Amino acid sequence: MPKFVIECQYLVPMYQHIVVEAENLETACEMAVTDDLDWDTQEMDSDNARKTRIANAKLIPEDKFNANTGAGVLFDRAERPRGYGLAAFLYENEAETGPLLEIPERFTDDE
Repeated sequence: MPKFVIECQYLVPMYQHIVVEAENLETACEMAVTDDLDWDTQEMDSDNARKTRIANAKLIPEDKFNANTGAGVLFDRAERPRGYGLAAFLYENEAETGPLLEIPERFTDDE
């Protein structure tokens, strides 16, 4: 039976209230979304989390799944590069691991 690596996302909004001093609203908004912003005061808004959605999936080639190491474990520990995990399988070395699959729309809609 085919096996898949699937990335599920449960998107929880994070927010914070900040004071920005700027010449105008446009500049204040630009300052508020920069990577320089300190997020030490963020709050998680679990009440407004979106439903779980599927972000990506990839079929595990039969020759890459080792049933002897346990269900869902890719590669033997000895042959797996350090740090190689399911995320690396999904997003790295497509030539070896195969392409990402097209996710049916009903699983990608997070509204």
